[in-house]
Amino acid sequence: MKNLILFLGFFLTASCVDKQKDISFLQKEITSINDWYQTVSDTLYIDTFYDVETSNDILLEQVNSVIEISKEKFWVSDFLGKVIELDANGRFTKTILKTGKGPQEVLKPIGLTKSSDNTIYVFDGGQQIFIELDTLGNELKRVKNASIPSTVMSISPVVLDENRLLWNKIFHDKFALIEWDSLGNFKEGWIENIIPLGKQPIMLNNLVYDYDYKMNTLLYAFKPLPIIFMRNEVNETNGVYLGQEINLRELEEITSEKKEDGNNGVKNLIKAVFKVGSNTVVAYNNNILVLPDNKTNAVVEFVLANDSNEKPIFHYGYKTQHHFFLIDAYNRKIYNIPLEMFDKI
Repeated sequence: MKNLILFLGFFLTASCVDKQKDISFLQKEITSINDWYQTVSDTLYIDTFYDVETSNDILLEQVNSVIEISKEKFWVSDFLGKVIELDANGRFTKTILKTGKGPQEVLKPIGLTKSSDNTIYVFDGGQQIFIELDTLGNELKRVKNASIPSTVMSISPVVLDENRLLWNKIFHDKFALIEWDSLGNFKEGWIENIIPLGKQPIMLNNLVYDYDYKMNTLLYAFKPLPIIFMRNEVNETNGVYLGQEINLRELEEITSEKKEDGNNGVKNLIKAVFKVGSNTVVAYNNNILVLPDNKTNAVVEFVLANDSNEKPIFHYGYKTQHHFFLIDAYNRKIYNIPLEMFDKI
């Protein structure tokens, strides 16, 4: 397997020289999901948390982030300009931020996060600021930050401490995941881009990640690639290819320059990746994979079914302290899965 791993990195780097691509990010120890004992399939029935068709309380148009304030309170951001609070049953309780540029207002919220001291950060791409609030929704302050993206719909920010912020950025000249200070000054690049700025498909740099501050470990994946990467506390990185066999042709095709038809879009295969106990959970291809740390155990692939026994689609996934929320942006629905479902496997 290790010979195949080394060959994989060499093949992809060498085969793309004429396209001026740098695929060195794949020169890591990459194994296949087939290395686990086996993969078993099961159906996971998930609850609808919010549905625009049945909600008489609040109209959400473009949900792009969910955070857990407490077991009974959740904040949801709408890209069109509001942050609202829902209870444990998905019912509207109050508006936290309404549309605007003044106090208790937001223009284009693109990310929510909570710090270790329970301060809530709302990132506003429309004004390139972040707004700090307490858990009651009272605005504490707002800070101008020119590095907050103004041209994307969603980011996944993490507050490391008061002057260390982490978030993903697609249109940076070198890095896809970056640590900034509170004013938006670059501090450190964590994950390098796949596609250089000015080349296509630039959306290949769009990633999801899960950082464990206590363990200093990082899980991440570039959304269009069927690979998850794990970086441990001593900065060693390895990956898992989510297909049954490592497909060199598939990876080369995804990372190659797009043709002259102008279609430089990519399909997002991975919507979220995170740890629950000793399991790695991946929202992949509208299913959910659960990979145990112990490879002598089976990988479980969950096919999802909603309240109507239909297969739901989802475009974003957000892990909170006790839940995993799936966002169907087209049909304006939010689905809820308790994290304990993945810890029992």
